[in-house]
Formats: sequence, structure tokens, C-alpha cells
Amino acid sequence: MPSKIFKFDFFRLRIANGSTFSLRNTLYRILEGNSPIWDDIDAKFEVKNVIQQGEFIHGAFCKYRLDNIPHAGAPNSTERELELANDEGLIEKNHFAFRPCDDLLIFQRNGNASKANKVAKFFTETGTETISFDPLLKGDCVARLMRGELTPTSLEVSFARPTNRDLYPEDQWTRQLMDVLNSAGGARTKLHITSDARSNDQDRKTLQNRIKNAAAAFSREEGTNVLRLNLLNEDDGGTYPIDLIADRIFTPKQVTMEGRYPIESSIQTAIRGAFDDKQDEIYDVIGHPDNRLT
Repeated sequence: MPSKIFKFDFFRLRIANGSTFSLRNTLYRILEGNSPIWDDIDAKFEVKNVIQQGEFIHGAFCKYRLDNIPHAGAPNSTERELELANDEGLIEKNHFAFRPCDDLLIFQRNGNASKANKVAKFFTETGTETISFDPLLKGDCVARLMRGELTPTSLEVSFARPTNRDLYPEDQWTRQLMDVLNSAGGARTKLHITSDARSNDQDRKTLQNRIKNAAAAFSREEGTNVLRLNLLNEDDGGTYPIDLIADRIFTPKQVTMEGRYPIESSIQTAIRGAFDDKQDEIYDVIGHPDNRLT
């Protein structure tokens, strides 16, 4: 049978301190038939096909595209409208699995469907608490970013105009910046902040450490497609570049297709295989279950 390569990304569930939210229990309720529908402008969203297999809870995050529906056709042929009922739309899916023991989301990358941040918005809007999914970065990248002796000297970021203020962390600088950008309008923002290495003023030689928090905020926003920092080691004068987009953990897997669609059991197997492939790298970042901070 034909096959296709799918890419899978890894994210960690983040909830507020003291929160009682349980994604596992939420998915169990959907499994039992209590599936909420979220209306978001010109699309509806739903989680379907939830099933537990061992330590993984599988599902499909479905986007029902209701507006700007494309025509069907072939090259050098006449286009035709798709026959859809008034309440129907095009379904675009991201297959996923949640691993509760690691608070880990394994998410199929599909540019025609949704990103993990949209899943977080779905559970936020249909629930009672704000949640988010943090992309997992390669272990050495995380270590560099978090080292206290490294101070940022530049930040380069490009992102779509933010629309959901609640999903940004409690970082005042980032929130103020987002508020200004929202009031200014526009579709996309490019921002490049640099320090002055030649300055005699020590405060101007590097940026404030809050830039690290700002970078973490941008990494969670689905509209970010460029996110780079340069960090200075004040002990030895060395510089360390970090690319928070390119350094994300992901893996490609082969999935068996039936016509134009992936076979459900094959993509579920691929998701579990993706975790097996990257388990050591993931645990380097979040810690092994037997040796993990809570």
C-alpha cells in the first residue's frame, strides 16, 4: 500500500500553579461522548476519535472550514463547487496523542489544519482554565537558554498580530508590547532588538534578562515563524546563538495511506513510534519520570 511521511512535534502541557485541570480527564469525557464544539470566527473545532492505547490517549483535532471553500478540479478542466450541506465544511485534521504521565502532547504537523496553540485555545475556550502547550526544545538549547551566566544581546522575532492576550505568560514587558501591537493593527510584525557591545555603559552591553521570558512567550504563539537569540557568556566572552524554531524536537515517520487519507491505526502506530524515537531526547529536557521536579 502507498505511504507518506508525516512529521510530529512534541509539546508539554502548561497550566497555572494550583490548577485542578486534567487533560486526561477531559479527553476521557470526550471518549465517553461529551465532545464540545468550539466556534472560532469562520471555523468550528472538535476533538474526535479518542481512544486509549497503553500510556497514550489518541485523538484527532478537527477543523471544520466553513468559509472560502476551494473548488474541485484538475489542470485544464472546468472547476466545480463541492457539494456540501449548509452546515458542512471541509475537515482538516491533526492526529495527536497525549501521554499523561509526561504531560506530553505528540502532534501531527499539518500546515492545512491547526497548530498546537489552537488546541490549547480549544480546551481553554471550552473549559474553565487557560492552558498552553510549550514546544520542546533540544536539550542543549534549553540548557543554554536557562543558564544564569548567559545574558541576551539580541532578539530577532517575526510573528502574526497576536489575538489572544490570555495565553501570554505573566511577563509585563511582553504583555505591554502585545497591547501596543494590537492597538496599532497590521498583520505581521518583525522585531529586532540588539545591545551595544561597544558601549561603556554596562547596562547597554546586554539586554535585560526579561528578554528570555519574552522569547518563551513568542515560542508559544502559533504565528511566530522566526525566533532567534544571541546570548553572551560574561565569564569567557563567548556568544551562543539559539534558534527557538529550528531547535524544536520533531521527527518524521512513515504512515500507510488508503487513497489520499492516512490509515488511522498506522498514524497511531507512527505517533507512538515517534515518542520511542525521541524518548531519550525528550527526557533530557523534561527529566526522567523517576527523577523529575514536580
